[in-house]
Amino acid sequence: NAGTLISAPFATITQANSVVAPGDTVLVRGGDYVDQQIRPGVSGNASNKITYRGYNNELPHVQGGDVSKPVGDAGNPVKINNRSYIVVDGFNLYTPILTYGVAVRFDGTNNELLNSQIVNPAVVPGQPESSAVSPHAGFGLTAAKSKFNTFEGNLVTGWWQGMGTGSGTEDLVVRGNVIAGNIHTQIAVGPRQGMETVDDPNPLRHLYEGNIIG
Repeated sequence: NAGTLISAPFATITQANSVVAPGDTVLVRGGDYVDQQIRPGVSGNASNKITYRGYNNELPHVQGGDVSKPVGDAGNPVKINNRSYIVVDGFNLYTPILTYGVAVRFDGTNNELLNSQIVNPAVVPGQPESSAVSPHAGFGLTAAKSKFNTFEGNLVTGWWQGMGTGSGTEDLVVRGNVIAGNIHTQIAVGPRQGMETVDDPNPLRHLYEGNIIG
């Protein structure tokens, strides 16, 4: 299919990733997209962003690859790596339990994650961690080696750590999110040891505003 008509869509998000260009909007129908990623092959620019959005308020469910595949490769339902001016708006994003790693990762500059759900489906709210999830089930959401990214209007729950900022992250905007029900930490900012090193030398340059944390 040409992918330009609702009657002749691409079969996969992967196919859309390979052809998007600055100024394009990828409209994704509701339903389950298993073992796929939102991972555009090119960047947008300030005047022509690349946008991935649920079609007509439908909710697409994007699941990254299983844990037998390398973490940081197929395991991430969204991986914005060395890309700029990418918008991801209105998705349910999840991955099978990670032994180590990150579900949704945003590197690069001037990218936006909006109105999306990053929920670990293996976790039952209110249960002790030992009965719910491995103590190394990873981060729900991170930004690393990035500048001027925005996370707004999202739900992050059920992970070992909800959100983290990695080395080289500057001027991150975290606004109007619900980051709650994560087992160990809701938001990790600053040096830390363990599953994933978080070394953020400029935490005061980030803006955290209007979030519900708990």
